[in-house]
Amino acid sequence: MLEEAAAAGHLGTYGIATWSGFTEGLLTVDELERLATEAAGSPDHRLRAVRLPVSLVETGALELALDGQGPIGEAAERGWQVFASAPLHGGELVRAATGDLAALLRPGLSVAQACLLAAASCPGVTKVLLSASAPAHGEAARAALDQAAIPPWTLRKVCDVLAPPPRLTNTAHSPHSMRRAPRSMSRSGGGGCGATRAAPSGRKRTILSMEPAGCG
Repeated sequence: MLEEAAAAGHLGTYGIATWSGFTEGLLTVDELERLATEAAGSPDHRLRAVRLPVSLVETGALELALDGQGPIGEAAERGWQVFASAPLHGGELVRAATGDLAALLRPGLSVAQACLLAAASCPGVTKVLLSASAPAHGEAARAALDQAAIPPWTLRKVCDVLAPPPRLTNTAHSPHSMRRAPRSMSRSGGGGCGATRAAPSGRKRTILSMEPAGCG
């Protein structure tokens, strides 16, 4: 239907949006391109975008993209747009992250700004989707996105602190499916969990603390 609408001039391009389709191995960029080519009857299809979660909570796609792999890397290689959804994980990341994490990402930014810039700095991401509950929040988001991108080596270092590298598993449905390894967390006294890093003194300090339901 979308290819027919594009052929009729009703739309220029279209995309696929998913929350867990890539992580669960239900979708791959290769398969999406094959289906679009089949629908169009030629390689000149109008599928030109994918949308998926990219954040410091949903780090699987981000970590793979740092190596030019996964759905983001594969879509970028084809020249497709990549829309990063839930960059603050529905607001949970703002409450869970600490000033230490923000300082690791970009000194001088608030927690929300630093986490938002991290998602926007993911190689291959072309757009970041977000909502603001107040005009001031929107202005703060724009100010963060006006900053230079966080270098890939910094993003990699932060991801290494937050979680082990994701595993690639081969399945019949998804030769390049993303499987996140269990997030590296340490139990906190309040019954939640948090990622830690070594402080200059040698002690560890929490940089991300999630309630049990938010732990991967």
